[in-house]
Amino acid sequence: MEATGLVIGKRDLTGVSVYSIPGLVRVTLQMKIEDLWGLDRGSLFRRTRLAEYVLARHMYISLCFDFFCSSPSILVRRLPGGFDHSTIYHCHKTCRNLVETDRWFREKYLEAREGILSGLLTGPKI
Repeated sequence: MEATGLVIGKRDLTGVSVYSIPGLVRVTLQMKIEDLWGLDRGSLFRRTRLAEYVLARHMYISLCFDFFCSSPSILVRRLPGGFDHSTIYHCHKTCRNLVETDRWFREKYLEAREGILSGLLTGPKI
């Protein structure tokens, strides 16, 4: 994966691979999904039942489960918000069902998935 363009606090991480810092890929994915859904930065795990937040969370958790995690218990420890393993399974199953049945959601999901696979998550604009 290419270098980022990420600045966290006072640290400029320009030129750093997203894989060189644990958790940076997930943070970059979170920013990509927040941008894709038009959410404010850092608001993905806000306590709300508004559809765009819920669907974005489902997508994020499902993609994390597919790409970065071998078991839900590992993913639960890495996510904010007090989720448990059954929530991870529910998000993953709901996301798969929406991809199969909802064309609009499928396009957003494939865009985020392709972003991971093709390296488009290389330079989030902060």
